[in-house]
This record gives sequence, structure tokens and C-alpha cells, in this order.
Amino acid sequence: MQELTEAHEIADSIARLSDVDAALEFRSLPKNLGLEVFEELEPFDQQRLLSGMREDAYHQVLEEMDPTTAPVCSTRPQRSWSSARSRASATTNGP
Repeated sequence: MQELTEAHEIADSIARLSDVDAALEFRSLPKNLGLEVFEELEPFDQQRLLSGMREDAYHQVLEEMDPTTAPVCSTRPQRSWSSARSRASATTNGP
């Protein structure tokens, strides 16, 4: 995304993106700025942004990213965590 400094400029830019691209750009913002940007979005664009975060394509991109550059939060648990939990249950519960 180009160098934008004002929350309303960033919100306008994000509103022009696809749902998934908007979600990825939004998640790359610092927390305080993200809050300001979200408040600047129209309700319709807020819903589109949230929908983008539920798309499989969004999660696929996050899973393929380098962990050091991926956004910290995700709206659903990573598959590796649930797999590890399943393996731990099987080990502690026995055959």
C-alpha cells in the first residue's frame, strides 16, 4: 500500500480493495491505527473487511507467509495447533 498517514486516507484505500486484500492490508496496520481506520470505514466496508477475514483465501495467504512477517492475530486457530492437540489427547488417553 502506498504511504498514507491519515486514517481516512487508509480507509479509502482499503475500501477499494477486494475483501481478502482489504483484510490483509488491514491486519498489517498497527493496532491503534487499525482501530482508527476501522472507525473511518463505512458500515458496508466494515462488513466486507470482516467477511474477508473469514475467507479461506485470507487464511491460506497467512499460512503461507513467513511467520516473522505474518500478522500476529488470526480469526481462527492454526491447523498445526489443532493437530498437536489431537496428538496430545491420543497420547494421554491411550489406545
